[in-house]
Amino acid sequence: MKSPLPEAFEGRYVISVSGIPLLRDRSMGAAEEDDSTASRRREKEDIDRLKSLSSLEPRGRDPVQADLVTRQVATGSSFLFGFSRKLLPLETRDTDFLFTTTLGRLVVKAHFVPKEMLYHGELAV
Repeated sequence: MKSPLPEAFEGRYVISVSGIPLLRDRSMGAAEEDDSTASRRREKEDIDRLKSLSSLEPRGRDPVQADLVTRQVATGSSFLFGFSRKLLPLETRDTDFLFTTTLGRLVVKAHFVPKEMLYHGELAV
């Protein structure tokens, strides 16, 4: 990302997923859009659901659930997923990591290979 991360993501690994709006957005009517309190409540519920359905797993180790998820307001269809560095110390000897999340009926998975994420010989995550 070209823009700096929000301060809340300090001390976390961050994965961005873009281009996939929440399913509720497509069916929202004008009356629903006007009720900002209900809209914020639904957004919080959606974000909490995303946290519980998102994980980062080094091969051969237990997965860690996302502890912070935010929706990028500017794009509306980008999400930032934060994973605690303390709960999941990643190392160059890890062969790969698997990120998984579920957006509606869509399951998103991405593999990351640490040896491709080196900068000056150090793991750059």
